[in-house]
Amino acid sequence: MLVLKSFISLCLKILKNFKNILNLLENRLEISINFAIQDFYGNSKPLGTSDAIFQTMNQYEELIKTRFLVCNCDNLYSVKAIKTLLGESNYNSMIAYDFDYLEFSNDRLSSFSLLNIENNFLSKIIEKPDLKLIRNHSRKKYVSMNIFSFNGSEIYKHLRDCPINVKRGEKEIATALQNMILENKKSVIAFPLCEHVPDLTYKDDLEKINKFLN
Repeated sequence: MLVLKSFISLCLKILKNFKNILNLLENRLEISINFAIQDFYGNSKPLGTSDAIFQTMNQYEELIKTRFLVCNCDNLYSVKAIKTLLGESNYNSMIAYDFDYLEFSNDRLSSFSLLNIENNFLSKIIEKPDLKLIRNHSRKKYVSMNIFSFNGSEIYKHLRDCPINVKRGEKEIATALQNMILENKKSVIAFPLCEHVPDLTYKDDLEKINKFLN
């Protein structure tokens, strides 16, 4: 019990320090930063990205009626990627990264979502493809690095109704997107981009990010 209390105390201290850093950024950049808290529904872990966005939209209901950008906090996206999505106002949109330019080893490909694109629109998204599927994929390999721009009124129901992945026990954003494009083939426009995206998926990535920033 003492160990658990010490761990909780440490987590609260880290969270407080994190919020203090964000408060400094608010003042420096003259922006407003808000937090959404993801309910675990009594489970031992959260239900994934789709559920996280869904809960955020419920906590900030203006998102249901407007357009907003979603991206991972552990990827360092380029200004070009963000501006590309901000420049699209007619469709939900995403960046489709050419895997050959991401500078990742081939074994990392199975940790991404593999994309099929038809006439500039996303036609299929395959979450964490297995090696056999990757080998048989004859098209150019475009992947998602989880940066999107959504129309709240269009994505909301697909986030709400997203089924739980049996293997991973999560509601995955790839599943919500796949269900949306099954309903409307021109739901999500994909912008191909050929560039590296530094990320912090693994411990060894810390040194790489450090070098990149310096």
